[in-house]
Amino acid sequence: MLGGKLMFFGISPQLSVGSSDYLSAFFGVNKTQSSGSGLSTYEINDGVLSYGLHTSVVVPLTNHISVIGFGRMDVLAEDVADSPLVAMCGSDKQGSAGFALNVSF
Repeated sequence: MLGGKLMFFGISPQLSVGSSDYLSAFFGVNKTQSSGSGLSTYEINDGVLSYGLHTSVVVPLTNHISVIGFGRMDVLAEDVADSPLVAMCGSDKQGSAGFALNVSF
């Protein structure tokens, strides 16, 4: 409790899946893209995109103002992580964090 107001904390697992069209658009490399970039061609089927943990905390400052913090850490699934785009230009670990100020009227 903060000044008589309840704080909220949450943590949850996350699983993201995608169709072959979706995963190919972001992680596949076709022949044209390969010849223009030097990356090897890569076809990917539908399946798991990523898995991870997400957290959030809400801290009320007044009856109308609260601060919200959030964070997440995801790991790209094996087929996605094996994409030349990830292997050569990225990471199989994806994280983010942030804060927001919530004002209600």
